[in-house]
Amino acid sequence: MAAPLSVSGASIKGPAGIVASGLDLSLSMTAQYDAKQLEVDLAPLTIDQRGAAPGEPQAKCARQAGESQPIAVSERGRRTTR
Repeated sequence: MAAPLSVSGASIKGPAGIVASGLDLSLSMTAQYDAKQLEVDLAPLTIDQRGAAPGEPQAKCARQAGESQPIAVSERGRRTTR
């Protein structure tokens, strides 16, 4: 297994502006694909913000084959306590 991807000081921006900032992210990613779809698992995914309990959601993204197909995202979250 490859080392997880880590990013420090990330921000999340939504339509109304910055939703969260100062985030430390760490994730491992695996992908499976065939002629009909691409499926990507992001687990473990750790989101930590200084002073707040980290979250450890599990996310899965899938896209059906073909032009202009939407990407479906599902998530199961868990917030840990410090």
